[in-house]
Amino acid sequence: MPTLAVHNNINIVTLYRDDDLSEHCQPGDVALKQEDGHWMTYEVRGTGQVAPVGFPCESYDKAMELAKAATEHATQSK
Repeated sequence: MPTLAVHNNINIVTLYRDDDLSEHCQPGDVALKQEDGHWMTYEVRGTGQVAPVGFPCESYDKAMELAKAATEHATQSK
């Protein structure tokens, strides 16, 4: 079951192996997805396109740091 955190007014959605990103995320969200033995961070763009952010992380905490950095970058770009 996905969980939600908010950082810089941007949703960070944590998804697990069987959770579908397109079902639980909206444009503007950042998603953390557990895949095999790592965590991946994705940005859901305004067009709905999903783009990976950075590289696979070995832990949830590192992926969350990357997600928070992505929200900071997004708010500075506006």
